[in-house]
Amino acid sequence: MLVLLVLLGAIITGMGAVCLLKPDTLKRVVEVFWQRPDALYLAVGFRLVSGAILVAAAPRSHYPTVIGLLGVLFLLTAAFIPLVGRHRLNALVEWWAAQPDIVVRLWSVAALALGGFILCAAVQA
Repeated sequence: MLVLLVLLGAIITGMGAVCLLKPDTLKRVVEVFWQRPDALYLAVGFRLVSGAILVAAAPRSHYPTVIGLLGVLFLLTAAFIPLVGRHRLNALVEWWAAQPDIVVRLWSVAALALGGFILCAAVQA
């Protein structure tokens, strides 16, 4: 399970790095992705899988409580996405796409930190 935790951390870190260097790329990818009819299901699925990995790997990680709480947070966001609804999420995507590059870069730094923490928790275990 720690291998999957490393993979998840690497994906989050990689996305953060790409978006830090090319914030317009994230904006375009999100806009194109969100136009897919199955985008809502894919977003929920990604969070469910990520949350399950975090919860399952937490006991064997270096920071089990934090990794477990992150997993629960991912699972809760998966549950709330359908409740928020497609219309409100469309508005959020439009708002996100209109943000200046510095805002995207700041969120990218947060993604780098989160991914780095997950990697650290998995590798130090």
